[in-house]
Amino acid sequence: MFVEVFSAEKELPRMTHVAYVFPGQGSQKVGMAKDLFDTVPASKAVIDEAKNIIGEGPVNLMFDDPNGKLDKTENAQPLIFIASMASLIGYLAHNPLLRETLPLLVFGHSLGELTALVVGGVLSFEDGLKIAKIRGEIMASAPPGKMVVVRNIPDDHLRNLLDSFPIDIGVINTNSQIVLSGEEKAINEAFAYMESQEIKARLLPISIASHSRVMQAVQGQFATALDYFTFRKPHTPIISVYQAQELRDGAMIKEAFVEQMTHTLDFPQMLFAAKQLGADTFVEFGPKGSSNDGIITGNIQALDSSLTAIGIHDLSSIKDRSVPF
Repeated sequence: MFVEVFSAEKELPRMTHVAYVFPGQGSQKVGMAKDLFDTVPASKAVIDEAKNIIGEGPVNLMFDDPNGKLDKTENAQPLIFIASMASLIGYLAHNPLLRETLPLLVFGHSLGELTALVVGGVLSFEDGLKIAKIRGEIMASAPPGKMVVVRNIPDDHLRNLLDSFPIDIGVINTNSQIVLSGEEKAINEAFAYMESQEIKARLLPISIASHSRVMQAVQGQFATALDYFTFRKPHTPIISVYQAQELRDGAMIKEAFVEQMTHTLDFPQMLFAAKQLGADTFVEFGPKGSSNDGIITGNIQALDSSLTAIGIHDLSSIKDRSVPF
């Protein structure tokens, strides 16, 4: 089955202020998209097609994970992609006018950029899922790493950490929250230092050091793997993780997607770029992990309370939440 996001029968109008956004690794949760699979035919069709592409066994980890395999990078990345697409397609089926209307722009948080590329017309669903699986497997083969969320760290402590340990600022989520990334030993030592200084820190359920120097070991392999896929010109502008820039060229999008593996994800800059293009409403499609209503939704609300952020991640949100377009 061909998974079609928007109607391809005619040229579609574009919303002037609404962006679609997609979460990355760390948003996975056992049971994600289960209610959609059980009750929303359009979402079920997406998940069934995913089973045809990568196999039933891996996909079923979304719903039942007795051995704790979902958090493994090689599983989490393709399954988050599937859950995000199931949320979007289910929502569009429930709101058919939105299938006939393009968003102003799309972007994603780390892995979520791949979902954005499919929604933006750069990749097919099948190619996007295959790349998610390849990306997860390649990143999992990098030296063992960890990522730790840090809140309200004083500048002097942050400088001391970066000077004392071979770690990087992997992600800037908000003005008060960053994620440090590095090899396992280095992050463990940095985490112990932060505990000794009573700095608020929490290890993420991630077994890799994304957006750090650690990924240099596998970045070339990933770039080579992408040569087998065609990155088309998007029908909807993309805000890339790498350098938080608007991209409209397939080759540049492909290059930026590779580069983000070893560079900081600066979410405030991505949000600023989206606002500069006119976005003031952000709809997040995908699993919400342990957050209240979506990881990206929470970041947006923390950065700018004047913006509208809507999380679509289960049956109730599909039914109850509307996009003001």
